[in-house]
Amino acid sequence: MALQTTQLCPDLNRKLAELYRLSFGRRDGGRPYKKDVHLAKDLGVGRSSVSTWRGGDDSKNRAPFYVSPAHIELLSAKLVAFLDNGITVDDARYLWTSASAVEFIRRTRGQSTANLKELLASKAPDLQVGLEVIDPTALAMISEVLEPIDGEITLMPNSRVVLYVHARKGRTLLVLGETLTEYLLLVPSQTHDGRVTSVPERVPSKDAWTLTLESGGAKFVVVECGASVPIPARGRNENGVLDAASQEVLVQELLDPDRAGDWRWGEVDINVSSAAGSSS
Repeated sequence: MALQTTQLCPDLNRKLAELYRLSFGRRDGGRPYKKDVHLAKDLGVGRSSVSTWRGGDDSKNRAPFYVSPAHIELLSAKLVAFLDNGITVDDARYLWTSASAVEFIRRTRGQSTANLKELLASKAPDLQVGLEVIDPTALAMISEVLEPIDGEITLMPNSRVVLYVHARKGRTLLVLGETLTEYLLLVPSQTHDGRVTSVPERVPSKDAWTLTLESGGAKFVVVECGASVPIPARGRNENGVLDAASQEVLVQELLDPDRAGDWRWGEVDINVSSAAGSSS
């Protein structure tokens, strides 16, 4: 348990990493922060202070990420000095002590909040994604690769489908099912852990998904990103639906080039219709 003279600064390591990045563009001619000792010297605190913030101190009964109010004031003033986007000391104090790392980075970089649909629409889809349909009436695993008509693939209800994603090895995948009202998190899950180990990558890893949509349009949305990007698997409800907060976290991760790198995405539009298999 931390002493009452300290205050929790959540996600402190990522916030400090952002402060270090900002220090390389500082306007006062001071030395950029390459090591914790550089920050400590610039703030005028002990050399071990920053490591104590990061890892805590058992001898002082201090948990990691707890910082004294005096040091929070120094960090807040330094953040304001590095920025030129209207952030006040009060704002900076809030960012250190209450905000998530996602909000901290968004505010320091002057980024506006965007929803997932808007973010995807701002970037052309260039990730190749193929869809294979397993005949649900066949006794054996007979498959058929369907070509989109007018950009859309029409499927029967309860069709069993597999995606083949031409992603790069060593990357991670996020697969969403998009309907008119919500996003469903499909990968990572028990059907696929999200890691790309082959090209193309088969999703799900084994067997196939069965479409539960009875009729109407939907999409499979696939995002390929760096292995360091956390996937918001905990932000879905029991039906797999991503909540608004988890969507915002994902958007901010993708907006951060240090986290997501050169992410890209692709999609497959589908339409579920009981008349899909009919012919004249």
